[in-house]
This record gives sequence, structure tokens and C-alpha cells, in this order.
Amino acid sequence: MGFDVTMVDSQGRIYLKKSIREKAGIKTDSVVEIFVEEGQIIIRPKKLISEKMRGVFRLRREYENIKDVDSLISAVSIKELRRKLE
Repeated sequence: MGFDVTMVDSQGRIYLKKSIREKAGIKTDSVVEIFVEEGQIIIRPKKLISEKMRGVFRLRREYENIKDVDSLISAVSIKELRRKLE
């Protein structure tokens, strides 16, 4: 397990070095999950439905740039989602 020291800026942002991000599998624009357990903060990449199902769904052009399809899926019911994608 690696050890690193960093600062938290006035807006609460934490800088993670490239080597740390690579080891954790966190890429630019990745969606991450953050947990607090026993006084520790745990950050890990979120496994997205969209990545697992790549190529299964075909999105209309208006939805092509949506990065977090999981949030879209969670936000609406399946019936409502079908209506939006048709």
C-alpha cells in the first residue's frame, strides 16, 4: 500500500498524484465513490453500468455526451427512460 501526503485546498479539493490515480484505476473524468469508515476516507472508482454494457445500448445523438449514464438511469424510471430515448 502506497503512502503519500497532500494538501486540501480552500474548496475542499484534494490533489492525487498521477501514480496514485493509476494504481487506483482512476482516470480523468472518472466517477468515484467516497466512503468514510472509522475516521478514514476511502476513494475508489465507481464501476459503471455503462462501461460494463458498452455496445449494448445505442443512445440518440442528444445523449451521446452523457458521461454518467448510471445517474441518468437512476434518475428516471425505465418507462420514462424509454420515452426519452425514443
